[in-house]
Amino acid sequence: METIAAAELGIDIIILDHHIKDSDSVPPAAAVINPKISGSTYPFSGLSGCGVTAKWIWAFCFSFSDIYNRPLCLMTAEEDQGRTVFSMMKILNLLEKDRLIVTEDDPGIKEKIFRFLEGQMIVSYDAEQQKSRLNKIFGPHTDIHIADLKPEWENAFPNMKNLTLSEIKGKSRLLKYRDDHIAPVDILFHTFETLFLKNNSSLFQPFIKALDLTAIGTVADLMPLTSENHILVKKGFEILNRTERIPLKPLLAKLKLTGQPVGSQEISWQIAPFLNSAGRMGEAEKAVKLFLADNDAEIQSLIEEIGQLNKDRKKLSDRR
Repeated sequence: METIAAAELGIDIIILDHHIKDSDSVPPAAAVINPKISGSTYPFSGLSGCGVTAKWIWAFCFSFSDIYNRPLCLMTAEEDQGRTVFSMMKILNLLEKDRLIVTEDDPGIKEKIFRFLEGQMIVSYDAEQQKSRLNKIFGPHTDIHIADLKPEWENAFPNMKNLTLSEIKGKSRLLKYRDDHIAPVDILFHTFETLFLKNNSSLFQPFIKALDLTAIGTVADLMPLTSENHILVKKGFEILNRTERIPLKPLLAKLKLTGQPVGSQEISWQIAPFLNSAGRMGEAEKAVKLFLADNDAEIQSLIEEIGQLNKDRKKLSDRR
């Protein structure tokens, strides 16, 4: 009902959720972000509600980057058994949209490459070499502009100067154990993504800062600590254990966790039950207010109130 009322007032609603839903049962909204919704193509369905929110924050941060909604085409031209193999991948917002892999002796190669590259900004590694191989197809006087990742890559990673894409794969922790036959354009995509994230690390600070709560929410919700959750929680523990979040410090002090490493066990047995008690006693808004508060007196008061609710919850449990 709230979404309908908001829509009538001209307010756009974005729904973030992680429960299993049929697309037909979702309230009207400008967008519904849920990896479990019917028809979702998101590769990991095990995100908690906090995880979905964290990924939304990441996407929101990304929307301020200079490649947001900008169509790009990654291209490699590599020699393989005496012939040139062209690998191309169209990407939008760091997602693959289409790819083309052709060899120089394929019939109609000129037309195929032209149609694929038409209207795209071409990005490559060692652009001069790639351009010389394209010129064999289109002729030496064809003006083809290619953005070159190599100088920027070597500036960002000085220890990887003068490496080929294949050599970069061998040094990548993510790629070196993958199939040896991974297409060069996939290595280029990984190189492009790594460079983008390094150069734009400051852009994603709101996402990083939210990972302490993401870790708490993921563990508290008993989500599987695999795939993205493993990464989110591992990084979240790092943030949590040096947190600057104002309400968390007195909360950890209340639970006698100050100065101790906080991980899955502490969240599962101390932090989560304490916070969940507010909701179980019908006063969930107190936990919300705690994390929104920035006044020391208000924070301490809310912690004491939730602490009392937690004691009441335990008494009720003991009676059953």
